[in-house]
Amino acid sequence: MPTRFLAIFALIALVLTTPSATTAQGYDVLIRNGTVIDGTSAPRQQADVAINDGCISEIGAHLGQASRDVDAEGMLVTPGWVDIHTHYDGQATWDPEMTPSSWHGVTTAV
Repeated sequence: MPTRFLAIFALIALVLTTPSATTAQGYDVLIRNGTVIDGTSAPRQQADVAINDGCISEIGAHLGQASRDVDAEGMLVTPGWVDIHTHYDGQATWDPEMTPSSWHGVTTAV
């Protein structure tokens, strides 16, 4: 199961860092059918996530067409993970990637 989560994080990172032209339909990328946990304490929901110019532009059901579709069925789609227990006080000064946490989808270390 952890491999599936890492795969979707890697896929989102690839999608967000790959330039693409805006489509006539309005979305560059559409992540479909994922279980969205948005970090706001709202309940998880099955939804599509639309991305334009590297930013999330809409979250909802059946959002339409895009240049690139990603099927996230059975996977979690999240904005990242906050690691609230680290010992990076020293490592933060010499490791810009904060490994291995960044390899596991952590986007913020407190």
